[in-house]
Amino acid sequence: MLKVLWLPTAIARLEDLIAKAETPDVIVGAMRELDRILCDDPLENSESRPGIRRVAFARPLGILFEIHRSTATVEIGDAWQFRTT
Repeated sequence: MLKVLWLPTAIARLEDLIAKAETPDVIVGAMRELDRILCDDPLENSESRPGIRRVAFARPLGILFEIHRSTATVEIGDAWQFRTT
C-alpha cells in the first residue's frame, strides 16, 4: 500500500474545482476514489505519460501524478475536471 500525497498545486486546483462546482460532493467523491485507487495499485489504474508521470481518472476528476517507490509515495501534482457528453 502506498501513501498518497497531494502537492500544494494540486490541492489549490482541487479547492478551486470544489468551490466552483454545482455539486461539490461529486468532486470530493472522485478525489476519495482516486486516493483509494492510488493506494491500492497506481500502475493498474492509470495511464503512462512521458517520464515517470502518469494520469488517472475518476469522473469527473483527472489527476497527474508520479510514483516514488523509494518512499512508497504517490505524489499528485495536478488535478482538473473533465466533461463527458
